[in-house]
Amino acid sequence: MLISNCKVLKCLIVASAIGIVLIGCVYQPIEVIPELHSSSPGINTTTTTSSLQDLPITSIEDPVHSTPEYSEPDFTKDTTKTTIKSIGISLPTNTLKTWVDYGEFLKHLFEEVNYEVNLQFAGNDVSKQLSQITSMILDGCDVLVITAIDGESLTDVLALAKDKGIPVIALIRLIMNSDAVTYYAQYNTWKVSELQAEYIIETLDIDNTESSFNIEFFTGDAGDSNLNIYIGSAMSKLKPYLESGKLICPSGQTEYISIATTGMYPEKAQERMTELIVANKYSTNGIRLDAVLCSAHSVSQGVVSAFVNAEYSIKDFPIITGWYSDLQDIENLLAGYLSMIVTFPARSFLEHVAKMVVALLDDEEVLVNDMYTYDNNTGIIPTYICDPVVVTKENYHEILIDNFYYTAEELDALE
Repeated sequence: MLISNCKVLKCLIVASAIGIVLIGCVYQPIEVIPELHSSSPGINTTTTTSSLQDLPITSIEDPVHSTPEYSEPDFTKDTTKTTIKSIGISLPTNTLKTWVDYGEFLKHLFEEVNYEVNLQFAGNDVSKQLSQITSMILDGCDVLVITAIDGESLTDVLALAKDKGIPVIALIRLIMNSDAVTYYAQYNTWKVSELQAEYIIETLDIDNTESSFNIEFFTGDAGDSNLNIYIGSAMSKLKPYLESGKLICPSGQTEYISIATTGMYPEKAQERMTELIVANKYSTNGIRLDAVLCSAHSVSQGVVSAFVNAEYSIKDFPIITGWYSDLQDIENLLAGYLSMIVTFPARSFLEHVAKMVVALLDDEEVLVNDMYTYDNNTGIIPTYICDPVVVTKENYHEILIDNFYYTAEELDALE
């Protein structure tokens, strides 16, 4: 059973759901950028030019992730404990606000239940991160939480951690080639385009109509390994409709390279979308484009600009999906240009990571929901996967504030 620390942590989490008053002025909105959600080894990411409709979907599968639930301990905090345990947290840099907010929130959670926390940022310097982790180990930390700058650089230093019996949780980036990695916590990138595809299917009500609908595809840079996961996920939902003719891609541009957006630059996406509008004669009173599946915020922003420049009215805009939640995305969402955004619930993710650490420190079961996907070349690493959520005009305020992205004042200023 989890002992009293977990109960206090649970109480803190309940309070944090109301707001971040306890954290004071430390917190600004967490900016969760696409880079943080990179794919992990263990998922097939080798296809480079396959047709979307011909992708071997069975080779890129979404594991069935259950939702771990910690039972509420039926006792109070243990005030007799005399030994204070220490947690080492190593993050890549403090120049990117995301990492600062992640680290400070975790530190706050642990300190509220009387653990010592050694939080270090490595300045994107691999040698500095190695030195910092070594110091944490030699100083006698009881558990390590690490987001590696280079996932293949920590083998030797973590061998020292293993020798000293220190468990390691890899955070967001899987640490490779080390049997010292005890657990992994990551966002579920597979679900991003799956949620986008499901939104298109449901909004167009494809299953309940005899009509067919036109769709175009936009992804990120061709060199991004996430594209295989993104395409495989989206097509796991859309492929049957493309094969049946319920969905049609008039441009015929469904192959990996043709739908990629160089550098994920908005201007490149805008340029291609403008070309598609002209070449396929999309218009408000001619051939209607019903949906554009966009992989990320910068791409969707370029697509939106193309339709604005083509003088589309709000009511004539196709469904345009997005991933991320910067202010431009929210403005486009509120204006009706962008139909939805997929983002990640940072608060619940970090709270679960904190629970994993507490369980380790209390020598109790660590609850994970993936036991077979992530292999770091030494074996499968038990993993907690956190699913993304859909943000719309109806729920954006609650989701974005509760997960540290923005304050109420910042969002109110957009309205």
